[in-house]
Amino acid sequence: MSKNLSWAIRFYVLCSAAVLLASCSNSVDTENENGTSSAQIDNVILRPAGSKVMSRPLLYAQDPTMSYCESTAGQAGTYSGYQDLKPYPLASVSKVFLSTWALKKLGPDYRFQMNWKLKRISADGTFDAYLQTNYDPVVNIEKILFALSELNKKGVKRIRTLVIDESTRIYLSVLSNPHLELTDVPVSLNQSVENLRIILNSTNWAAQTEIAKNNVSFVQIPSLFSVENISYLPRSQIHLSNYNQQVQIPSAILAKYIKNLNVFSNNYVSDALFQFLGGEAGFKEFQKNELKISTNDLQIYTGSGLSAEMNGQRIDNRGSCFSVLKTLKYLDQLTAQTNLNLGHVLLTAGLDQEGTFDSDLNFNQNVVLKTGRLFDVPTLNVAGVSTSVQGRTYFAMLAHDFDNSDEAKIKQQRDRLIVDLIQLYPQKKSFLTMKKDTLFFK
Repeated sequence: MSKNLSWAIRFYVLCSAAVLLASCSNSVDTENENGTSSAQIDNVILRPAGSKVMSRPLLYAQDPTMSYCESTAGQAGTYSGYQDLKPYPLASVSKVFLSTWALKKLGPDYRFQMNWKLKRISADGTFDAYLQTNYDPVVNIEKILFALSELNKKGVKRIRTLVIDESTRIYLSVLSNPHLELTDVPVSLNQSVENLRIILNSTNWAAQTEIAKNNVSFVQIPSLFSVENISYLPRSQIHLSNYNQQVQIPSAILAKYIKNLNVFSNNYVSDALFQFLGGEAGFKEFQKNELKISTNDLQIYTGSGLSAEMNGQRIDNRGSCFSVLKTLKYLDQLTAQTNLNLGHVLLTAGLDQEGTFDSDLNFNQNVVLKTGRLFDVPTLNVAGVSTSVQGRTYFAMLAHDFDNSDEAKIKQQRDRLIVDLIQLYPQKKSFLTMKKDTLFFK
C-alpha cells in the first residue's frame, strides 16, 4: 500500500461469436531460460457483452467511484461487474502484475548471488575484494553481517580496497521502510558506496546494527571489521585474475521476495525488481505474449504502482478490473504449476495480520489479496482470490475519483463487497502463508 504523499521521498478477443469478452488461451510448451516450465496457462475470463454484467446482484453498482468485477474460475455464467472495462489507477495492485511476471520469468526458486572475489594482501587478514550482488534488491544489514561471518571463515579481518560493479546496489533499510518513495531506484552507486562504508566499518555500528545482529545470532559475527577504500568500476574494467579466492552467498528464494512485497507493499523492492526484469518495455512483451491483455486495458510503468513521469507529466499505472481478473487467473495457474500455494505469494487475509490489509473481518484461510492506495490521485483498491465449494473466485475493486476524507467509507464498502462474496457459498480453507523475517539469504 503506497502513500504517494507530498512529503514522501518518491488486456478482448472475440472467442465465442460476439457475446463473450475473453482472451484466447496462452499455450506455452517450453521452459524459460531461468523461469517456469508449463504446458498451458489459460487465463480466459468469460464475460458477456454489456456495460454492466450481473450474474448476481452487486453492491454499489450505481456508485460512480467504484469499479468491481468477479468471476469463478473464469467460467461462463459466473461473471459480474460494473465499470469493469475502463482502466483506472492500479496503485499497489500493480504488484500482482509484477509478481506474475517475476514468477513466470525467473521461477519461484530463483536466487540472487552475492559474490565476493578475494586476494590476500598480508598475513594479518588484510584482503582486497570485489563485491558483486547482481542487482539483488534486498541487501540489508542482516545480509551484510552474514557475509562478514562467511568472510571471517576465510580469514578476512579487514579489507584494504573494495571494488563494486554496477550490479551492486546497497539500501540497508530496504525492509524497514516499505512505503518509502525514493528518487533513485535502484539506489545510486555513490549511495551504495557510502552505505557499504558505514556498515563495513564496525566503529559505525549502532542500534540498528545491534538489532540486526540479534536477528543473525546463529552465526559468528566479528566484533571488529574495517574497510579502507571503496570504489566503483564498471564490470568490464574489473580484472578477475587479480583475485584468487571466492565466497558465494545465495539469497533467499524469489518467492520470499514476492511474498514480502505483497504483504508489506514494499515499493523499493518492487521497483528494483521491475527494472531487473526488463522495466516497462520488458513488461509490455510479457503483457502481449503471456497475459494477452491489450495496452488499451493495461498500462504499467512501474513495479510498485507509484507514479512515473513522461515529458514532464505524471503518469500512473492503469488497468481495467477485467485485466486484473485475467492476471489473477494466470497467477493462480502459474503457482499451481510450480507447487506454490497462492498464500505463498499474496497476502493471506487473517494470517498476515501485520500487512497492509487493515480490516476487522474474520477469515479462515479462504482469501488472498493485494491492496492498493494512492493519495495524490485518490485510489483505494483490492484484488484477490476467494475459495469456496464452487471453486476459486477472482475479484477486484478499484475505487477512484473520491475525496481522501472518504477513505473510511471506501474501506467499509471494500469490506462489504468481500463479505458479500464470501457469504455466497460455504468457504474452503485453502491458503497458507510463508514465514516473514529479515533473513534474505540461504
